[in-house]
Amino acid sequence: MRFFRWILALATAAGAFLPFAAGGTFGAKLTTALINVAVGVAIGTLLAGTARSATRVRRPSR
Repeated sequence: MRFFRWILALATAAGAFLPFAAGGTFGAKLTTALINVAVGVAIGTLLAGTARSATRVRRPSR
C-alpha cells in the first residue's frame, strides 16, 4: 500500500503544478490545481478504504 501512496502523491503533486506551466489566468490555474488536488485526495481515500477491506489478517493456527 505504501507504493500506491507514493505514486498517488507524485501524481497529485504533478497534477497540482502542471496547470501553472500552461497559459491562462492565475485564477484559472489555481482553481484547476485545487480541483486536481481534491481529486487526488478523493482517489487516495477510496483506494485506502478498498485496500483495507480487501486485506485479510492471518491468524496463527493452534
